[in-house]
Amino acid sequence: MTVSDRGPTQCQSPASETFAALEPVTAKTLKDAVIQKLGPFTPESAVSAYRRAVEPWFPVISELGSRVPATCDETSLDVALLCLSILLFTTSPSSTTMNDDITSGLEILYLQTKSSLAFAEGLGLNSVQIVQSRILLTLFEASHGFYPAAYISIGATLRAADALEVHPIEDAVQPYCSNEAITYEETVLMWCGILVLDR
Repeated sequence: MTVSDRGPTQCQSPASETFAALEPVTAKTLKDAVIQKLGPFTPESAVSAYRRAVEPWFPVISELGSRVPATCDETSLDVALLCLSILLFTTSPSSTTMNDDITSGLEILYLQTKSSLAFAEGLGLNSVQIVQSRILLTLFEASHGFYPAAYISIGATLRAADALEVHPIEDAVQPYCSNEAITYEETVLMWCGILVLDR
C-alpha cells in the first residue's frame, strides 16, 4: 500500500500485471504476456529501433530483419523476448524527477523484461534470440549502473550462450540445431558482445 493525497492506494507489482492470479506459466502464456507488454511496439519497429539506436555502437545481432515476422501474432516467444529487450533498451527514462516511493515506467519495464527472461529460463527455453535478449538486458543494466545486477546477468548470459554450444571457431562442429541455423557472423557478434560486457 502507498499513501497519496487521496488516501492509501494499492501498489501493483509488475509480476501481477504479467501473470493474472495463479495462472500456470507456459510458453504460450509467457508469449501472450510479453506481446501485451510490447503494446504498439511491433517486430518491425523493434528492428528499426535496434538499427537506429543500438547497432551503430554495439552490434550484437545480425540478420535481425530476416528473423522477425511482420506481426506479433506470427512471432515466436524468443523473438518476442528479443523485441521486449530492444524496447527496454531504446526507451528513454522519464525527464521528470521521481519520488523514491514511485516506481517509474522504465523500472517496471526493466523488471518485466528481466522476469520474463527468468520465466523462459525456468521453462527450460534457450536460443540465440534469448541470449541476444540477455545481452541487451545486461547492456541496459551496465549502462544504467545497476550493480550487482549487471555483474550477475553477464554470468547467466555467458552460461546461456555456452549451453547453445556455438562458438566463433570456423572449423568447430556446431551441434546447435534449429529451424534457422546460426551464422558465423551472428556467433561472432554474440560472443563479442558477451566479452565486452564481461570486462
